[in-house]
Amino acid sequence: MPRIIFNRWKHRLFLLCLFFIGFFFGFYYWQIIIRYPCLYFSSKSNIIKSNTFYNHFQYRTIKTCENERSNIFLTIAILSSYERLIDYLPAILETWVLTTTNEIEIIIFIEEKSFQSEEFIEKIFLKLNQNIKSCLFIVKLKHVENSYPPQKKSFYAMKFLYTFYYQRTSWILRLDDNAYVNIQKLIPWLKSIDHRQALYIGQGGTGRQNGPAVHFPPGKYFCMGGSGVILSQQTLLELGPWLDQCFTKELLTIHEDVELGRCILTHVHISCTNAYNSKNFFYHHYGPQYRFGYDFTPSIISRAFILHPINNRTTFQQLYKFSIRQQENSSSNVWKSSKNRQNYVTFVNSMEIDLTRDIHFQIIDARWRTSIETNVQSYIENLQKLWYKRSSNWTVIN
Repeated sequence: MPRIIFNRWKHRLFLLCLFFIGFFFGFYYWQIIIRYPCLYFSSKSNIIKSNTFYNHFQYRTIKTCENERSNIFLTIAILSSYERLIDYLPAILETWVLTTTNEIEIIIFIEEKSFQSEEFIEKIFLKLNQNIKSCLFIVKLKHVENSYPPQKKSFYAMKFLYTFYYQRTSWILRLDDNAYVNIQKLIPWLKSIDHRQALYIGQGGTGRQNGPAVHFPPGKYFCMGGSGVILSQQTLLELGPWLDQCFTKELLTIHEDVELGRCILTHVHISCTNAYNSKNFFYHHYGPQYRFGYDFTPSIISRAFILHPINNRTTFQQLYKFSIRQQENSSSNVWKSSKNRQNYVTFVNSMEIDLTRDIHFQIIDARWRTSIETNVQSYIENLQKLWYKRSSNWTVIN
């Protein structure tokens, strides 16, 4: 009996020794063969991760697309295609894009595949992106084909922006490739508005009078896509989770700007701004011609943040040169005004209007004449006071 017990303990001790020997061999194998390669790949993947975002994009401004963690004031999303890039990529790169700064990022969205060579894009980027201060790159959207209206492209682009930019950017500008942007006017205006509010800004539309119904509630508007659509960071944050549902289940028309507006109205509960001057800021030209100096007049250009559509490269260049001259003249006038301000004096003389000479005034009932005269004279006096206040920064020396 004692012999049997001893043999059992001997067997157990043998198994225990085999276990420890196997454990040490396994640990040694992990240290020498597995551990170091894992550490190597891990460190390499960390290095790639720090630069992985911009490295995904073949066509980009390499010098300016570096820091993926930096905050951006404005992200401009341009919807285009391989075919249209031939004409419009050089046009925008040599005009309004040159006025952008490092607080702006520009993304051009195109379809996934092309039936033509991409060599022209490479040549354009090598030649024209040397003087661009903002980060600009091209995104090929998977499972997206070139079709019009670009409804799928628009929603996929918005989903891309929500995924990668809702924490990085204050504003989103969704834009057509044949639109001209006056950056010098747009940026100061946007900086006067709180991006933490849910805002949906552009030229409000309700659909064509004789066209198909857009199914919007009365008094609600969508922002017309051609002349630019601006979303605040808060709007993008609230809209993002609903984009898939809007695209797959809630479409009522084929128009991408209408359906984006419907998605925002339904889930963010705001409609496009309906300010009177929005049609001047986000200018869309409806005429048969699109020529500089005729259809795009100096008064229109001076007021607009965005002009659409621009149908040729020459008009892009003319608009750019006009904007540069206007900015130079404005700077010159400000300097002259500040230089001569101490000698500038405005004298306000008394002003009277004799209403008795007005034939329409004579027809009015006598009971109303006294009231009208009093109101007109009061308006004149208030206007004089306003003029005086504006000129009271100056010292008048007798």
